[in-house]
Amino acid sequence: MAALGARTRTNRSAAVVACRTEPPDSLDFFRTPPWAVRALFQYVAPGLIAPGHDAWEPACGMGDMVRPLREMLDVGPGSVRASDIFDYGWGHEVADFLWPGTIGRADWVITNPPFRLADRFFHRAREVARAGVAMLARLGFVEGQGRYRGLYRDTPPDVVAPFAERVNIVKGTVGTPLPRRVNKPMQYAWFLWNQRIGVPGKTTMIWIPPCRAELTRPEDHTRIGDGAP
Repeated sequence: MAALGARTRTNRSAAVVACRTEPPDSLDFFRTPPWAVRALFQYVAPGLIAPGHDAWEPACGMGDMVRPLREMLDVGPGSVRASDIFDYGWGHEVADFLWPGTIGRADWVITNPPFRLADRFFHRAREVARAGVAMLARLGFVEGQGRYRGLYRDTPPDVVAPFAERVNIVKGTVGTPLPRRVNKPMQYAWFLWNQRIGVPGKTTMIWIPPCRAELTRPEDHTRIGDGAP
């Protein structure tokens, strides 16, 4: 996952999972463990995000979410659009999702957005998604008076699905165990909006059971451009 906006230098400080804050011009690059994407399909939206749908991952970074999206949707590379403002060198589209000139549609927008731009990512995603939006964010995304007024009051998520098991989202790596310098990992959840419902209703909470060992695969620790699918 990588952020959008005018950024010219990379934060050189140690990763801090407990606050996950970055300078305004940094890439906010925290990689998503692929097993957390598989959990979306298995426990949060089985059958709703279905094989044959296409998807757009607009903060794709090094492609950690792209591979499991292709795999779970059972589609070829062309049916999962991968874009990011920064060129990570594996062949993805270099584009700013929030820029009006970036056009396109997809059945689903599925992403781990930069936290400080997550609200803007959601509103943009709703414009381009035909079926729905699924965003992985820290559980604290449910809080905030401004977010309530600008997001949840009129467009509450249909599902909020916290992980019972902590998701190790660490700056620049998807490795486990966590590096020694990293604080205790935060709580994350999937936030899902079903565009086809029409009128927003009540939010359902689904707990994702411990599943990291079950859903992790050997190729998850290789970069998508290094010969792995």
